[in-house]
Amino acid sequence: PDLGDMDFTITDANMTVQVSADVIFMNGTAPAPETSMLGAYYINDSGDYVNAGYATLDGSAQYAIAVWASESNLDNGFAEGEDITWVLQIGDDLFVADAVSMSTAIGFSETFAANGFGQIISVQFSGDYAGGCTDNTACNYDDTAVVDDNSCTYADLGLDCDGNCLADADGDGICDDDEISGCTDN
Repeated sequence: PDLGDMDFTITDANMTVQVSADVIFMNGTAPAPETSMLGAYYINDSGDYVNAGYATLDGSAQYAIAVWASESNLDNGFAEGEDITWVLQIGDDLFVADAVSMSTAIGFSETFAANGFGQIISVQFSGDYAGGCTDNTACNYDDTAVVDDNSCTYADLGLDCDGNCLADADGDGICDDDEISGCTDN
């Protein structure tokens, strides 16, 4: 489907949808990358997919997404009972959910319900995006990565990324901090 961006309109009613970070999967891995956005899309009268609320994944364990209803005689949100299309934005890329499981427990709704509650049990996305390590102090820094995928690795204290001593004044392969004064073995 042709998806609009993550902009949305705050209206006079909403549904709150709870989701745990560890149930948002991208290419089989949870949680989805930090700074990505999980949005709820509806189909407007023109047949376009339009966002009606999202959460930015910031490393929190839980999110509550306000999913906005359409106001009377307007086409600016969800209609009662309308299916929710879940979309994940990573960088500039948008991915429609491959599979979604919503709670059907008493008090929860799988479809839009104004002033109601929903809970995502699992949501799965797939696709290619420019993920990698974005921390330039990490050993595996990737200057082409758009989104940090939590893959960064770091050198141990006192060592460089190849495991070599940062301080070895006598060149014996034993880091200065590990030297034993008076010992001549290497």
